[in-house]
Amino acid sequence: MLAVAVFPLSPHRCLASNNNYNLNLKVFPTTFDYLKKTVLSPVHFTGADWKKAGMIAAGTGLLYSQDTAIRDFFQKSRTPDSNATARVFSHFGDGAVSTEIFLVLYAYGEISHKNKFKRTGLLGAQSMLVTGIITGAVKLTLQRPLPCSGSSYDTWYDGKWNNIDDLAFPSGHTSSSFAFATIIASEFADVKYVPVLAYATASLTALAMMNDNLHWASDILPGAALGYFTAKKIEDLQKYDEAPNYTFLPIISREGVSFLCSFSF
Repeated sequence: MLAVAVFPLSPHRCLASNNNYNLNLKVFPTTFDYLKKTVLSPVHFTGADWKKAGMIAAGTGLLYSQDTAIRDFFQKSRTPDSNATARVFSHFGDGAVSTEIFLVLYAYGEISHKNKFKRTGLLGAQSMLVTGIITGAVKLTLQRPLPCSGSSYDTWYDGKWNNIDDLAFPSGHTSSSFAFATIIASEFADVKYVPVLAYATASLTALAMMNDNLHWASDILPGAALGYFTAKKIEDLQKYDEAPNYTFLPIISREGVSFLCSFSF
């Protein structure tokens, strides 16, 4: 009778570590590789992934059917205080501002030799870039006007090429704010209240867009989902890049002990 026992060892690298998080020219091809893999990720969706996508689509459809009523409610409820609050939180949805914050975190990590801040800064900047490109591509494809333009909620591409800043679906401020919140919440999950504050800020940014009549409700949910899942995908891809690039397994049998060592390049 042959008995085989496999004991995986702790994941130390045989080759050089990728955990340096340095901002250099290699970042750009890596980021665009992440973009390609994020765009193509539905090809590899599991049943659970499609269930999540279906729920988001159903929620968006429900909001779409009530877009005008929700818009009217927010506009009737506007006050000087809500406008002032919206002005503050709208900055958190500005992709350029969020990217600058991540670059500051990276710089702090570089100066203080703290990899956690370098990782957060690099992941955040990559997430903002990928989220921005995907959001912009969808906006330019569907060409949905902003509600403040006076167009009906069911107006989409009308044969005219509109400026990207005049397009509503999905909400760019919302996708940026949720990508920002997801990276911060994940990287600082061990710091009390940070995840809650991060997602609360993103949610208030989304509400600010409706307060200012810049987005329909059905622009918000897809924007939030896009930002959240894109940031999660970037994190997963980074973790994959950090994974050990070798396998070292002892194999025990009646004939003795042997070892299997395989490398991936």
